[in-house]
Amino acid sequence: SQLLSSQDPRLKNISVIATLPAVSHVHRCAAEQGILMTGLGFVQKEVFLPNGDVLPAALRNPSSYIALDAAGKRFMREDLPYNQWLEEVINRAQGSAVLIASGSGQSLGPYWTITPNLQTLAHDIGLTAPLLANAIADYNNIVDAQVDPLGKSVKALTKHITGPDYMGAQIQVRVLTTLGGIRINQNAQVLDRLRRPIAGLFAAGDVTGGIH
Repeated sequence: SQLLSSQDPRLKNISVIATLPAVSHVHRCAAEQGILMTGLGFVQKEVFLPNGDVLPAALRNPSSYIALDAAGKRFMREDLPYNQWLEEVINRAQGSAVLIASGSGQSLGPYWTITPNLQTLAHDIGLTAPLLANAIADYNNIVDAQVDPLGKSVKALTKHITGPDYMGAQIQVRVLTTLGGIRINQNAQVLDRLRRPIAGLFAAGDVTGGIH
């Protein structure tokens, strides 16, 4: 993430999935040695639960939940296209947020809290009960008024966040992959920053840039 954040400062505190650190270490060492890097501007990101599971598709229905930042405030309209939604989590909530919905009565895994008790839910997601209760009440008022200051479409303002059960989980944006890496020529020779082949040094596979 250190090398990626040199291209996009917003990624400074965004973690990478487990398959990338070894490749990233090679990238960082290569950059420090004056090797030409390419394609670092392309970064594929995804939203994950704390255990590494991808966000369930069921909770991508924008009418079913609200997204809160670390201060317990709604920070975006939840009906954005998914890629824009993900970027808003990075831009406005530093890459992590809390999703709150009415409990569905089904288990979504150990990292989801489903409870009739807002104080229990608030504790599990790292908020205070008053902050959580206020956020839910404010959103329910928005649904009643059918006008969202953040711009959520009326078509998505159809469901209150109500009991008897409430559901919540913390989410994080993580770097899934990048097409960035070491620049090579047609003979797989590694290039320096003046685009000159480095004698005896070759690269192939995931450490190279611009190749998926």
